[in-house]
Parts: sequence; structure tokens; C-alpha cells
Amino acid sequence: MAYVICDMDDCIHRSKRKLKNWIKKDGSNCYGCSLPVILISRILDSDGEVEAVVGKENTAICNHYQPQPEESEE
Repeated sequence: MAYVICDMDDCIHRSKRKLKNWIKKDGSNCYGCSLPVILISRILDSDGEVEAVVGKENTAICNHYQPQPEESEE
């Protein structure tokens, strides 16, 4: 079993409780994912521009990422 640490602050699947055994290098808290199964894949980069800018190791994305809905101000 692997630990999944979610770094997306606005994902609706991110756990509300911080992980007890893990912290980031800067000392901030880590949070897990509330989904039992996730799928990580490479982003679509047909021309290679994104890979050239951010590097091949940083081109993965969670297929289940969904931003929290914005609250409308009425």
C-alpha cells in the first residue's frame, strides 16, 4: 500500500485531517487523498513545451482532481 500525499489545496477529494507521520521539507503539513483508488497519468503535451519548461518528472496529474466550487457572492 502506498501513501498518497495531495498537494492541491483546492481539491474536493483532499483529506481534511493532516497526516501524522509526514511533513514537507519546509515544515508545512501533508494531507492525504480521501479516495480509495487514484490514477496518476502524464499530462497531454503533444508539442513538448510543458516538458521543456517544467521537466519530465513534473508532468504527472491526478485524473480525479476536481477543484472545489467557488461560492457565489450574492
